[in-house]
Amino acid sequence: MKINSLKIRNYKSIRELSIENIDYAVIFVGKNNTGKTVILDAIRVMTGDKAIDRHDFNNPGHNVEIEVRLEITQEDLELLRAKGVVSKVKNEMGWLADFCNKLPGFSENELAFTFVATPDGKTFYNDGQGKHNHYIKRLLPKIYYIDNTRDLSAFEKDIFHFQGNQSMAELKEQTCIFAQTKKCNHCFECIKSIEKKNPTELPVAETTRLLEYKLFHMNLNEFSNKLNQSFHRNSGKNDDVVYRFGLDFDKVFSLDTTIYNKERKQYESIHRVGAGTKSIYVLSLLETYIEAETSVPSIIMIEEPEMYLHPQLQKAASEMLYKLSKKNQVIFSTHSPNLIFNFLYSKGLKNTLDQLLTDMNEGRISWDELTKDTEIAFAQQVDNLSAATFGNLDENFGEYAGLI
Repeated sequence: MKINSLKIRNYKSIRELSIENIDYAVIFVGKNNTGKTVILDAIRVMTGDKAIDRHDFNNPGHNVEIEVRLEITQEDLELLRAKGVVSKVKNEMGWLADFCNKLPGFSENELAFTFVATPDGKTFYNDGQGKHNHYIKRLLPKIYYIDNTRDLSAFEKDIFHFQGNQSMAELKEQTCIFAQTKKCNHCFECIKSIEKKNPTELPVAETTRLLEYKLFHMNLNEFSNKLNQSFHRNSGKNDDVVYRFGLDFDKVFSLDTTIYNKERKQYESIHRVGAGTKSIYVLSLLETYIEAETSVPSIIMIEEPEMYLHPQLQKAASEMLYKLSKKNQVIFSTHSPNLIFNFLYSKGLKNTLDQLLTDMNEGRISWDELTKDTEIAFAQQVDNLSAATFGNLDENFGEYAGLI
C-alpha cells in the first residue's frame, strides 16, 4: 500500500502542489524553508496522525484539500480482508464486493479520495460521491513518523500496541471469556470453568480474570456485603452497590527500553542515551516489526535521518531505510548526500559521489537506472514560500551538487 500521487492545496506555505508517480522510496532534498517538512505534515494530517489548526491555512478563507491516489495491491487486499478492515464479510468475493461498494473511489487497485479541512474546524473524506466516507480512514496505512527531536515515547507505545497476540488484544479490550464480542462486566461466572484448568494451560485473559476475582474477594467481598446491608436499610431499596474491579492494561503493563553495556555491565534507559543511538534503535525497531508477515504495509516518514549520525552510521541508516522501502513506503527529507548516495549504494553501486557524477555526465549510468523505485525530489523556494515546486533531481542535479 502506497501513495501514488498527492495534490496539496492551501496548507501552510503551499498554495498548490502536485507530486505524481510517487515510488516506494521518496527523498526530499533542498535548502531550508522550501516546504520539505510541510509535505510530511500534510500526509500526517491526511491520515489523521496530526491535528490541523487555524494557523495551517495558507488562505484562512479557503479549505485545505489533499487529493490522494492510494495504491492497494492484491496482497494488501488479502491482509485487509484477514483483519476485517472495512468489511466483516468472510467470503472472499463477498468481502471484495462489499469493499468496493463502501469505497466507490476504488478502481483498478487504486483508491482516489480527497481529505478536506474547513476553516471552522470540520474534516471529512470526499470519496468522489460528494459525501464524507468514514471507511476511507479505516484503511489508510499506518504512519510511523520520526521528527528531528527523536522523541521515542509515543513511537514505542504505538509499535508495541500492535505487538500483542490475540490474547493480549482481548486482555486490553477486556472482552468476556464466553462471548468475545461483548465487554466483561465482571460477573465472574467464568471462574468455575477457569478453576477446573491446570494453571499452566490458562491463556493470559483467563489468568487475569482469575487474579481479579481473587483480589476482589480478598479485599472487597466482605466489605461490600456489609455495605449493602447498611445501604438497603438506610435507602429502603433493594438495589445493590457493586464494585467492578478491573486492571488497567496501560498502567499495569509498562515497558522500559534499556541499553545493556556488556563491558560496564550496566543498563541505561533508551531515553538517556545519545540521539544517534536512538535513531539507529528506532530504525532497527521498525525493521524488526515490519518484517512480520501479518503487518499491513505502512508509511514511514523521517525528518533528516542523518541527524546526530556519524557518516558510517548514516550509511547503516540508509541501508535500513532501503530495506524498509521494499514492503513499505519510505519518505524522508535530508540535507546529506550520504543518505541519498548510500541509499543508491544499496542497489550495488560502489561509486564515490565524484565518480557517480562523472559516470552520469559521460552516460555510463543513466538517472533512470540509478533511481529505479526511488523518487528524489528537489525543493526550490518560490514566491517567498507562498508556493513550492518539487522537480526531479536529474533536472536540478548540478544545483544540488553545488549545495553539498
